[in-house]
Amino acid sequence: EKTNKVMMPLFFIIFLILAVRVAMLPGVSEGYRFMFTPRWEALKDPMIWIWAMGQAFFSLSVTGSGMIVYGAYLSKDEDVVGVAQHTALFDTIAAVVAALVIIPACFSYGLDVGAGPSLLFVTLPTILQDIPMGRLFAIILYLAMIFAGVSSLQNMFEAVAESLLHKFPKLSRTAVLAILCVLCLGIGIFMEPISKWGPWMDLVSIYIIPIGATLGAISWFYVMKKDELLAAVNTGSKKERGALWYNVGRFVYVPLAVILCCVALFMHVAF
Repeated sequence: EKTNKVMMPLFFIIFLILAVRVAMLPGVSEGYRFMFTPRWEALKDPMIWIWAMGQAFFSLSVTGSGMIVYGAYLSKDEDVVGVAQHTALFDTIAAVVAALVIIPACFSYGLDVGAGPSLLFVTLPTILQDIPMGRLFAIILYLAMIFAGVSSLQNMFEAVAESLLHKFPKLSRTAVLAILCVLCLGIGIFMEPISKWGPWMDLVSIYIIPIGATLGAISWFYVMKKDELLAAVNTGSKKERGALWYNVGRFVYVPLAVILCCVALFMHVAF
């Protein structure tokens, strides 16, 4: 956590610098036009909404182990809804800044904008070659990415480790984490050559996670008593959430989430 407090701001600052550098490249106007020209007809495609919801849930770790782990450590004075709003806001800002680096650079260097995650290891090195102190920026950037990946693994491991420690209290936390690391590394080595890994991750993030979030929302807004839910939500809150927040969740969010999940299931997954 202490390391991430340094590495994540550095990560963001470097991307801001790269975004400024990319803006000076020839041909980037097409990239900006690609990003910011609305294509309203695309909103008629239900899969756009499903992919967007899946990406948002994946990026924010909605229904993921991270929420369970970090939520368990929050103090009673923490404004949960406010923190959630800030998380969504800064996550979106980070995504836009990253897009301002990657997408215009793809048009400038003639790269395929639809290449996916591999662009991170193709586009960025190309940009870094053309800027002063590019090698130093590259070292800091990819080191920050390693820490970002490790921090994501930490919350996943913590959820499993906490469950095992609860079941087997005589085990030490260090031993449990070491076992988990060895198991994940051993299994991961054999999973690396799997060519269908991408569609499987799409299945998890675009279908399974939203379904889990929908079931969670149903339990909050239709199973829990209204007073109990609002009391839990408003614990430590600086701005009290009341009937409006509850009604939006109950009568807008839940029905839309159910509809999108049903459409997603009927659309099937292409493996």
